[in-house]
Amino acid sequence: MRFPRYVNPDVVYETKRELQDGCLCVGAFYFSDPHCGTDGVTYDNGCFFDCAQQRKPTLRLLKWSEC
Repeated sequence: MRFPRYVNPDVVYETKRELQDGCLCVGAFYFSDPHCGTDGVTYDNGCFFDCAQQRKPTLRLLKWSEC
């Protein structure tokens, strides 16, 4: 099963484990609170945004809604 809502258009993750590799967002797949990053990506919630920030230290929150 793929999770296109959570991915960068250039990357497709095959599994939830691949998606959260390096981060622990247990239960976060069911919690929607969109975060728009300065990279133009909408992260489904704060946990996924925080994980992305760990991989991209220059990433900042643009707004608390979809991009």
